[in-house]
Amino acid sequence: MKSYLDTIDYKDSGSYILVGDRESIEKDIVERYRTKSSVLIYNEKLLDIATVRDIIAEHSLKSIKKRYFILSFFSISIPAQNALLKLFEEPGFKVVFCIITSDKQKLLPTILSRATLIEVGSTDTATSKKILDLLSKDSCLRLEDTYVKKLLALKDKDEKVDRELISMFIQELVKAAYIKEKDLQSKQTAAENNTNAIVYDRILETNRYASYSGTSLKILAEYALLTLPKYQL
Repeated sequence: MKSYLDTIDYKDSGSYILVGDRESIEKDIVERYRTKSSVLIYNEKLLDIATVRDIIAEHSLKSIKKRYFILSFFSISIPAQNALLKLFEEPGFKVVFCIITSDKQKLLPTILSRATLIEVGSTDTATSKKILDLLSKDSCLRLEDTYVKKLLALKDKDEKVDRELISMFIQELVKAAYIKEKDLQSKQTAAENNTNAIVYDRILETNRYASYSGTSLKILAEYALLTLPKYQL
């Protein structure tokens, strides 16, 4: 199974922006959820306000199943994005909204700020190993890591690139921690599971603020590094 879907599975509801190959992501989602959930896919060249009104109407209906609203498009109109804001901010119980796009620059900052951004397939093997190495260290030692020091010392002159790199680092850090949590779940006590779940949930929520222009991603990264538990490789 795809690890980025583990991140989505963690909560009963939520809003996500998946950046990557649209066809592959759609296939992953359908294969994972088609037998146990209601998956509604809106695949459009242009996602317009009329389609969003249909989505709002469908969302208002009651369902006993967990519902996934998959919005996959080449482009999306500004009125359509504005109409989605309330849904993305308050999706409702057992409702997940996923925007699938190959270019997040097509989205308004207000949409980006209301969803968890996931770059699908963007992390190479070396970076993944580094993330796991960091998680195996005591939290107080993580900030002394050479890789982390270099990342947090990036200059403001390349702010756009810097923010992208740090944002991806935060996403991969919390995603790797969640996967480790799943592996350890059966071995831990209920109290340990609950404590670590609260920590992870808090950090995942902070990931939503990574798209705000005023957010200090360096502080956000430091917070994640200091708060996540230590895991054995």
